[in-house]
Amino acid sequence: MRRAIATISDRTSIVLAVLGWLCLLLVVPLWPASFWYSLRTTVVTEDRTPDGHRIMQVDRTIHHDFLGDYRVEEQIKYHGGSYFTIQTCRGAGIRYRRDASLPPVPTLDWWKGDSCRMVKPFTELPAGTYRICTWVTIRPSVLPPKEVSVCSNDFRRETARIPS
Repeated sequence: MRRAIATISDRTSIVLAVLGWLCLLLVVPLWPASFWYSLRTTVVTEDRTPDGHRIMQVDRTIHHDFLGDYRVEEQIKYHGGSYFTIQTCRGAGIRYRRDASLPPVPTLDWWKGDSCRMVKPFTELPAGTYRICTWVTIRPSVLPPKEVSVCSNDFRRETARIPS
């Protein structure tokens, strides 16, 4: 009798362990990126700072601290309505903190960051209708990476030379 109970107990432990791993494998990928970060809107306004930088409105919330990367693409709109990426900006290994706040007046240049490169053959941003698209990759320590993305409104831009 004891042997039968021990066998059942051993099998139950194995079954519970397998079920636990299955639940973990199924639930972890379903954990939403919004647990850490919400990026609802980015709006590039016509307003400018006194030194000429384009002012933005950003609706975002950092819910929990995390390590992440970002990519911002400036895209030009063609006559057919499709967009083409003309400039890509990236930042890696950024520590996003819950207590971090946006600058008092966020600008387009601040949002894009310092590491931007033009898509060849462009050396300047031609005049036209643009939008920016932002991707934030959340890199939790245990879970697989998650991504949040949003594209801004369309906005007009005059020709702008890019510093080399």
